[in-house]
Amino acid sequence: MNEKLIIKKLISGDQKSFEIVFKTYYKRLYNYAFKYLKDPIIADDMVQDCFYHLWIKRCQINPDKPIRSYLFTITKNKCLNWIRANKIRDHHQEEWKYSKINEQLYQVDFLENEEDSLFEMLYQDLLVEIENLPEKCQEVFKLSRFDNLKNKEIAQELNITVKTVEKHITRALKQLKSTLVSFLI
Repeated sequence: MNEKLIIKKLISGDQKSFEIVFKTYYKRLYNYAFKYLKDPIIADDMVQDCFYHLWIKRCQINPDKPIRSYLFTITKNKCLNWIRANKIRDHHQEEWKYSKINEQLYQVDFLENEEDSLFEMLYQDLLVEIENLPEKCQEVFKLSRFDNLKNKEIAQELNITVKTVEKHITRALKQLKSTLVSFLI
């Protein structure tokens, strides 16, 4: 079947034409992505994304231009974006691994899936909010969360009651939670 006819049918939403394009180009696009990414699973994901993009944007395809160029351009851009995002994430992770607060935050499940920019914004907001806590409250909170001391140990170290330690931690958490809620909203 002629490529222009296949593309025209693809643009109109014909799934058979999409399957033909997929079967024709999948292996070549996979090999192309693999050269960039050096990981079979990620290369496969990029190619799958490429075909998803093709299907979603099919109405914008120019039927007079070769589909091959379009597919290879999409794949290349997706691979380069993935590499760029990975380098940024790796850079941030390297910086963060030396900080106790980052080790604590990195363990939080919902943050592991967030974009780096959201993580960075949350991290900065959290640091500011911790620094805005009253001095004693901040000290108790850091001993509790960053030094992993128990309430009794904190009370002994600071020469205060366990109830006072609990009060400071509750106050700190309440203030930090309000910061997180405003960040998420």
